[in-house]
Amino acid sequence: MHLRLCILTILCAVLCALSSCKDVHKGNEGIGTASSVDSSGLFFKKDSLTAAELGFLKTLRKENDNIIWINGVDRYLDSSGNIVLSRLVIPRQLLSDSGFVYFSLDAIGFLTDVKITYSYSRGQADYGNGSVIGDTPDHYIHTFKGCGVTACSETLYKDGVKDLDVMYK
Repeated sequence: MHLRLCILTILCAVLCALSSCKDVHKGNEGIGTASSVDSSGLFFKKDSLTAAELGFLKTLRKENDNIIWINGVDRYLDSSGNIVLSRLVIPRQLLSDSGFVYFSLDAIGFLTDVKITYSYSRGQADYGNGSVIGDTPDHYIHTFKGCGVTACSETLYKDGVKDLDVMYK
């Protein structure tokens, strides 16, 4: 539990630092020039998920049906062009059509680098969050918590196999 909190704290700190990034990349002309770098030193580009990322999201969706996705992703890159953060972009209409009020999913690097946090809300009585950490999409730990009107549950998957499922009020 302590390790999980440490990892989530580190991920939150990185995501908070990156939230100040500006849209400095438009179109297909590359990631920009030195003059298009914002104060954090990061570039921004719109991208599509790779086939491996889509496959991994489908695996995670089997474990938690509150995960949704679309092929659009915002990528934040350092000045060398290395992807620092990937953030799914879910249009409002898809959220609404899927019964969500809010959904957010961020990954350090590519989603297949297996450092992911997400949260969702389906309204006042249904909300939750989760994290995925590991070495590869075949070797990971996926934990998530969901709460409804009368109870909450916490679930843990290790390498795609359910290891723990606890419900409490």
